[in-house]
Amino acid sequence: MLLIPQMARKKYSMGGKLHGRNMLIMEYLWFRYLASLAPGERPDPQMKRTRKQNSSHIQVLKGFFKFHRCCVS
Repeated sequence: MLLIPQMARKKYSMGGKLHGRNMLIMEYLWFRYLASLAPGERPDPQMKRTRKQNSSHIQVLKGFFKFHRCCVS
């Protein structure tokens, strides 16, 4: 969450599709999951989260970062 700054209503184009902040965080988490797998290990498709699941988790995590010095809310 700290790596991808607040974007307001702006969108970022990636792969020909527009992505908001939640979508970028979702893609980042998926790529990090894939990078954590051992060579030859197949990814579990159930580990990929939807935009709404990601948004819900961010709302929960927001409380944990409330007083973090790098978090600007």
